[in-house]
Amino acid sequence: MASIGKRGDTRIVKFFEKIRYFHCNRYETRKAKFIEIIENGSLPGDVVCLQEVWEADDLREIISKTQADFPFSVSALHQTIDGDTVFPTANPLVPACTLAEVNAVSQCFLNNCVANNAPDKFLCFVGNCTAEYQALSQVCLACLLARQTQNVKELLNAFSRTELCATTPYEMTYGLVILSKRPIDDTSFVDYHDGYSVSVPRGYLRAKVGGVHVFCTHTTPVLTDIYLDGK
Repeated sequence: MASIGKRGDTRIVKFFEKIRYFHCNRYETRKAKFIEIIENGSLPGDVVCLQEVWEADDLREIISKTQADFPFSVSALHQTIDGDTVFPTANPLVPACTLAEVNAVSQCFLNNCVANNAPDKFLCFVGNCTAEYQALSQVCLACLLARQTQNVKELLNAFSRTELCATTPYEMTYGLVILSKRPIDDTSFVDYHDGYSVSVPRGYLRAKVGGVHVFCTHTTPVLTDIYLDGK
């Protein structure tokens, strides 16, 4: 879904891509279609704001395949080195979670909810493991809830990603990237929940393109009970 605006001679496009396992059962199909649009040169606008691109590998692929038409980009993962904004090609080295974090959450859930055969394990988890949940860092929580294909309530039964997140790095994209045909200056990223861990982290990107200030964000107007606040 795309919307197009214009400021001066700069066309600014917002593209709601929704590339995330948890949100879409047809993840691979949607991803392949979007990559096809990119490779066909059909992505419109001079500056494009992409939303819901949650996986760092997908972000890298999009930036790589739009390089010819959109040579400039910025995301939450971009870094400023010697005044230049660059996108890291290597993954970070530090695991997303510590063993202490994931063990505390897992043990609380197993001891209070699984062992007691709680009828609603999600409500059991919320009611009994608040302290353990709120102690999770944002990157740890994002890793644990990433690449899900079912409702979060059901997935709490397994904690299937705890070992992976305790041994593997995870890069948070906040779902956003700005692509531009023109040079990007004076970039920044702001986390809406800085200092707190939330199940769906949100923020905004800011960039200056040819004298135009561009903001890229995606907010959530309605929160359900699967949105849990961390620390």
